[in-house]
Amino acid sequence: MNDIDQRVNAFIPAALTLLEEKTDSAADLAQEKLNAVWDIVFSLPVYRDLKMDEECNYHYIYAALSNRIFLPTDENMAAVKEHRKLVIGVCVNSFDAI
Repeated sequence: MNDIDQRVNAFIPAALTLLEEKTDSAADLAQEKLNAVWDIVFSLPVYRDLKMDEECNYHYIYAALSNRIFLPTDENMAAVKEHRKLVIGVCVNSFDAI
């Protein structure tokens, strides 16, 4: 767990920088740090056996930014809610397939 903690602690400042700067370089760094977390998570026995869309996780920040749903605002709240429904549906379907 120490390795996960270290990688999560490295991701948090990168995510905060992305929220403040909203630049491509900040997104690249945040995705890189998040991917380091995923590398550990997906190597754990319980996650190795789940049918998860790892590719989606490894590109989540880019997908969220490209869909303009990364930061909820009054203007995009409907899209944010729809995205959350989609993500929840994908997760539920993933567990149903097990």
